[in-house]
Order: sequence, then C-alpha cells, then structure tokens
Amino acid sequence: MLDRLYRKLSILEIVYQRNGIMMDLYIEKMVLQKLSSRGSNDICISLVIDGEILRNDRLRGFVKQVRQMKLQVSVTCYNIRNFDFLIEIKDLVGQIRISIDEDLNYIGILDYTYDLLKTDRNQIVYLFKISETEDIEDFIELLEDNDYIFNISYKSEISKTKYWEIAKFVSELKNRYPLKIFQEFTCAGVEYDNIKGICPSLTSLMCVDVRGDIKYCNNDFSQRYLHIEDGDLDTLFTIIGNQVEICEIPRCNKQAYDCCMGGCPLEQTKEVNKFCKFN
Repeated sequence: MLDRLYRKLSILEIVYQRNGIMMDLYIEKMVLQKLSSRGSNDICISLVIDGEILRNDRLRGFVKQVRQMKLQVSVTCYNIRNFDFLIEIKDLVGQIRISIDEDLNYIGILDYTYDLLKTDRNQIVYLFKISETEDIEDFIELLEDNDYIFNISYKSEISKTKYWEIAKFVSELKNRYPLKIFQEFTCAGVEYDNIKGICPSLTSLMCVDVRGDIKYCNNDFSQRYLHIEDGDLDTLFTIIGNQVEICEIPRCNKQAYDCCMGGCPLEQTKEVNKFCKFN
C-alpha cells in the first residue's frame, strides 16, 4: 500500500533555515544538483523558513535557481515578525504560507501580510495549529468578506476526543468555505469525506533539513540516519518510504484504512495511530 501511495507524491520539503542556522552552501549546492539531475518537473519545492531570515540574498538566489528548473516553489514561514524579505520573491513563488501562532495571534497581521505579499500569481495561506475550536473562531468571520485561505491542523498533544471534536468543526467549516479551507488531518477521512486524511510524510517526497539530513517532514526531529549525500533523490525517497511506521494490525476495513492512510508516523504508539477511531 505504501508503494502505491508514494508513487503519487509531488512535494519536496526543504528546511532552509531553523534555529538561527541557514542551510550550508555545500548542502544547498548538493540539493540543487540532485534536483537538476533528477530531470523531472513533476515535483513542487516547499521551502521552510523558521525564524527571522539571515540572508535574503541567498534565499532569493536559491529560489531563482529552482525556478530556472521549471519547478514550482512555495515558502512556509514560522516565528517571523518582519515579512519584508518576501517582497523580493513574491512573484517567483506560487504560495506563501504564514504560521499564526500564539505570539502572532492578532487579526491585523492578516490584512498587513495579504496587502504586502499578494500578487495575481500566488496564494497567501495562513496556518493555524489549534488545540481548541475556540482558538480560531475569532478569525472565521474574516473569511466571509476576504480572499484569505486558512490551513488548519491540530496540536499533536491533544486528546483523541479533542481531535475528533476539531475534525468535526473543520469539516463543517470546509463545507461553508470549500475553497478557503485547507487542512492537515490524518485519520479524519474515515468520518468526514471532505477532510480525508493528509499525513505530511505521505504527501511529501521527503524533507531535507538545514544540515542535509533526510526526514519525514518539517515536524520530524528524529535522527533517520539518512543524508542528502547518500544517494539520488529517488533512492532516498524509496529508503525513507520503507521506514514509515504504519498500523501493524489495522483495526478497520480496507476502505477506512485507505481514508486515514495509517495515520501520521510521528503519532504512532505501538504501531497504532493515537487518533485512530477504531483503537
């Protein structure tokens, strides 16, 4: 089943900066070489910037080189207060994703960044990771009269009961605003068709972090003992695909399992996803 899922993948996530460290120039060059040698335009590059950008000129240069390969690029921003650095690349990227966390949780940031960064060619997506439905309720009315797009996911430390409460809320919200709500849920498709489970490691080729280590996704902080130097992208893609943990003994039928895709591998407890409805 994993092989069938992985053949559909299209996103390569690259953590370009995190914890005050920008991707090493050697690693950056290697990533570009492997992208070029892959000779394929069927993937999208998702750049992750966590923290205030250190070298905008390097980021701009990297984006331009990727675009010269005819690859689509998105940029995801965490823990950032000054978004001016995105002005120079907003015409080069198809999507700018901005995390709205507790410290940045005020409505004015939406108007400001939208006016600053929106073009005819890109989407501005606001990321909400919530533990209660109340965390986002003040923002919902903004969808009525604006072209904002909200991407809603959940905090992994929440309880199973709370997970399903949030999933129901997001499903109803997506019914109201089908084009304005994106979501990242794993098991919820079993119950709600319009938010079929999306697990980052099952919708990404892989994630390359600032040091060149290969991960499942941006949320994966475990040591996978794979590095960008260890092979071409397709080989690394296959290796990490074989490492993904899935439910050892599914407690549901095949149709339900296909909807949840086994859940997120980062949320496995004894080979069972902790939000599994049937567990």
